[in-house]
Parts: sequence; structure tokens; C-alpha cells
Amino acid sequence: MVGGGSLAPFGKVDLLNTEEADIVVVDILSEADCGSSLCQGKEIVAGSVIYGLDISLGMISVVRNLNVIDPAVPAGSDGPAGVGDLDGDPSDLEVAYADTANFYIWSPKKQQSLFRRNGIVAFSGALPAHAISPIANYYDDTQDGFTNLSEVVFITANTVYSFNLNHPLEQWSFASTDASGITRASAYDLDNDGVMEILYRGELNLRIINGKCESTGES
Repeated sequence: MVGGGSLAPFGKVDLLNTEEADIVVVDILSEADCGSSLCQGKEIVAGSVIYGLDISLGMISVVRNLNVIDPAVPAGSDGPAGVGDLDGDPSDLEVAYADTANFYIWSPKKQQSLFRRNGIVAFSGALPAHAISPIANYYDDTQDGFTNLSEVVFITANTVYSFNLNHPLEQWSFASTDASGITRASAYDLDNDGVMEILYRGELNLRIINGKCESTGES
């Protein structure tokens, strides 16, 4: 229906096409935001790039590029991505993703680079070992004197991290038992206290994580 070029990023983690990355299809920009019918519906989030498309015209084009917003971000930076409200502003959504080296959070609507954690991605053999999941509010930032914001779980080889925009590094991390880094987590309110817990299944253990204080139940 539409055709695009073969240059990264396009849903792969690198130019060698060695491992698939997660893309997200979501209405993250309005037509007014990008001044084009390419943003009249949903857009395609692929790491550092947002693609707009017009099915009726058979068109697809880059409408936001983090490398243009922040040239320190490598051109073609791509990898597993998640989308959610990470800055507490319900009028826009942020993108959290990791390339072959770093973890990023950025705002396509506000055209801002919001967070970068360098050198965090571990490798399994020759491939980056990482996954993004989930974006949820499971940590009480008010206990640290901040406005309460949602968090994102980032998983890489043998380590699970929690990030949000109130913290310059990670909120917490723990060692896991997954060298591939591609296992995922989910978030649910399991004890009906209004705050979500994180469920994480590694290669050996199932963990239920209280993200408010990083305590875990493990089996």
C-alpha cells in the first residue's frame, strides 16, 4: 500500500539487519504538529524516527528525527521501543527506546531529547541483548520529593532497570537470569492497593516486584 526506502532505522537494530526491533503504531502527532496529511492518523515509531503515512496517497515519510533534534544521537539509531506518558503531560506521549549502546527517552511532539543513559546495552554474542517493557506508574516519586511520573522497565543481558525522568540514572536495577535480554515484563495491580507491581520471568525465576521499593517475591 505504501513503500519506503531501505535505510535504517526501519524496524531493525542496525544496518546489518541482524535482529528485529520493536516498532510501535500509535497516534503520537497531530496533523497540526507536522503540517501534513501524513499525520492525520496513526504514525510509526521506530526508535529515533517517526514515520507519517497517508494510505490514500501511498505515501510514507519521516516526520520527526531525534538526530535532527539532538545531533549527539547517532543517525539511524534504532531498537526496541515503547510509547507512553513519561513526563506527566497528558497532551503528548514520549518514546523510550534503546539502540546498540544507549537508552533514550524523547518527545516527538515537543521535539525534545529528555533522557539518555550511555553504554547500558549489553550484548549476547555479536547481538545487542535488550527489550523495553512496560511503561506504567509503579514507583512513588513523592517519597523522593518529586512529582509522581510513570516509569519504564528496560531489560538487557542479565540486568533489569527501572527509569523515569525524575532520576538522572536509574531508579533501581537488579541482576536477572536471562543472558539474551529479550524476556519481557508486565505490570498489574496484584494486591489492589492502587499501585502496579511488575511481573518478570527470566530463564530461571519468576519475580513479582514491588516497584515502590524494589522488593521482590521470587519463585
